[in-house]
Amino acid sequence: MRMDKAMNAIDPVVAGARAEGLLILGFNAWIVAPDGMNTPDVRETIVPVRTRALWADQRVTTTELESSEAALHSLALELDANQLSELPLGPTDLGNVSFVHPDRVAPAVFFVRANVLVTITSRNTDVLPLAYRIDAELRARPQDNVREGGIDLQVQPDAKQTTISIKPQWRFDEGYVKVIAKGVALAKAGKEVVAEGKGPIEVFVVEKGRETYLATAALGTL
Repeated sequence: MRMDKAMNAIDPVVAGARAEGLLILGFNAWIVAPDGMNTPDVRETIVPVRTRALWADQRVTTTELESSEAALHSLALELDANQLSELPLGPTDLGNVSFVHPDRVAPAVFFVRANVLVTITSRNTDVLPLAYRIDAELRARPQDNVREGGIDLQVQPDAKQTTISIKPQWRFDEGYVKVIAKGVALAKAGKEVVAEGKGPIEVFVVEKGRETYLATAALGTL
């Protein structure tokens, strides 16, 4: 699919993705399994921000980018590298935007949620149910078994943006960090997060089988 065609479909969602106020740190491809499955047959870290997992006939690749804009641009590059000349838009309720393989070829879905690009391919299996499961995990605000604490959260505002330092107070192998600040543009900057906008911010450390930890702060207050 040509880059210009991909960008024509992606450009209209950039502002909405930016205003969603969501940033994901450390999310791996094997965190969400297909329904009825658990441990993947294969799991690998390709580079620190790109991971892959294989369950039977479904292969998941996740790539963590610096921001939603960067993830959407990376999606366009992924579509441009696809051998198919046309890739239909996927379901409108999947990700910030999604694309799928047409019916005549092997199933595949490509979508972005916040700063994460997700690709799922298969030989014969419908990939949309797993895509929805992953998207739900990425976008949901944790509600159950949440307690405040366990995160050293430092906020340093200046005139243009706020620099945020997030340090979980323990090491975790299968967890990830979720930053939520509605209406605020969030991005990674090295080991820190930068935010453009004002309002409350929530930082969650999420790991299956453990309590979810929460820290909060206010953005944009000098």
